[in-house]
Amino acid sequence: MPFVNYSTKEINCTVGYFGPAVAARLRSQQLMHAGLRPVDRSKILSIGNGSGQVQQFDFLAYEIGTLRGMPFRAHLYCSDYEGINVVEHSRLNRIDGIIFVASTDPARMADNLSSLHALNSLLADLRSRPTDQPLFALQYHD
Repeated sequence: MPFVNYSTKEINCTVGYFGPAVAARLRSQQLMHAGLRPVDRSKILSIGNGSGQVQQFDFLAYEIGTLRGMPFRAHLYCSDYEGINVVEHSRLNRIDGIIFVASTDPARMADNLSSLHALNSLLADLRSRPTDQPLFALQYHD
C-alpha cells in the first residue's frame, strides 16, 4: 500500500523490476527516465560496487500527479543482480507493485521461468502472490 507522508504532504508508491539477467530491466528504467520531463524525475541513482558482496540496484523517483492536493511519487527499483536475494526479499516486503521483465529470446525461456518461480517463492514466503499485488505487469524485450 502506498505510504502517505503527512509531514511532507506526499504519497509514495514503490515498484520493483524483477526478471532474469539480460532481460533489459535496467534499459526499461532508463527509457522511462528519458521519456519524463526533467522537472518530473530524479536522477537515476546506482548503488553498490558490483563486487557481488553489495548488490547493485538503480532507483528512480518521478511525480505522477497529485491526489487530494498531494504529489504522488513512484519509486522504481531495479536490481543488476542475476538472482533474487535477501536484499530483494526485504524490499518485496515493502513493495506496492512488480514489473516482471522477461526476455523474448527462446533460448532464455528457462531463465524467464526460473526467475518467475523464484519471485513466486519469495512472495509465498510473504504469504502473497504476484496477482495479489496492486500492480503486477509483465514486460518483454528482444
